[in-house]
Amino acid sequence: MLGLIGAHRTGKTTLAREYAARSGLLFITSSSTAVHAELGIPMDADLDMQTRLKVQHAILDRAEEDIHRASGPFVSDRTPLDMAAYLLADVGRSNVSRVEIDAAMKYVERCYDMTNTYFFRLVLVSPGIPYVVEEGKPPFNVAYQEHHHALVSGLAYDERCEVSLDVLPRDCLSLKERLSSLDEIAKDVSKEIAKDRNLYLH
Repeated sequence: MLGLIGAHRTGKTTLAREYAARSGLLFITSSSTAVHAELGIPMDADLDMQTRLKVQHAILDRAEEDIHRASGPFVSDRTPLDMAAYLLADVGRSNVSRVEIDAAMKYVERCYDMTNTYFFRLVLVSPGIPYVVEEGKPPFNVAYQEHHHALVSGLAYDERCEVSLDVLPRDCLSLKERLSSLDEIAKDVSKEIAKDRNLYLH
């Protein structure tokens, strides 16, 4: 239903978890750390494209399973567009074969299909809060963070994305302010859902 998107270490998980606790929505969190551990691949490892595709498909499969298990409206700290951005971030000008390029583009299309199917509103969380390094998380690299932010922003604004997008700007830093913004967005979503329901009934 409601999906937070954006670069790593921008506070999406903290925001989604806290908003779920306050609103009563279900909280769905990214399974990327667990999937990497199950596959025996460190989160900060530089991967060839075949391995990256294997990992990203496993993460996307797990995300779809988590959504299917949800028994009601939810808020997620990642969306398939985030997963598409992580894949594209590893694509260089000459480090992939034609077969891998085709596979990567099919993965991106799968991410769009899932986003359009399962989400009603996306919220882009921009970089801005201090970059905190934690074990098992990506290493400190604000340039790569900006790289990922640019990729996921472009994916969200692309015409293939049929889901409405809101943006939390770079100066929206405190958890209180972010939660207040999500409250307003959620109210707007509720109005849209009610409007769509009325149109359907009539």
